Amino acid sequence: MFRAIGRLLHWIWSGLDGLRKVLHLLLLLALFGVLWGAFSRPIPLVPDKAASSILAARSSSSLPEIRSSGPSLKSSIRGPRRRCCATS
Repeated sequence: MFRAIGRLLHWIWSGLDGLRKVLHLLLLLALFGVLWGAFSRPIPLVPDKAASSILAARSSSSLPEIRSSGPSLKSSIRGPRRRCCATS
């Protein structure tokens, strides 16, 4: 009879221990979910007309244009070096 009571108590204790482990897992998953949601950045939504407004702004005369008639950046960088090497 004591053996049956011991088995019953063991079964109840094992069930409560399993329930504790499952509840602990759910609590940790909820905590990590809250942390993930708090620190993740949302992807910004871009409206459909955003690209056309950017193109319209670029085609307007308010923005400065790049002229190709002047000296290029590469020639201005390489120019003094060539002059320096040519004189030495």
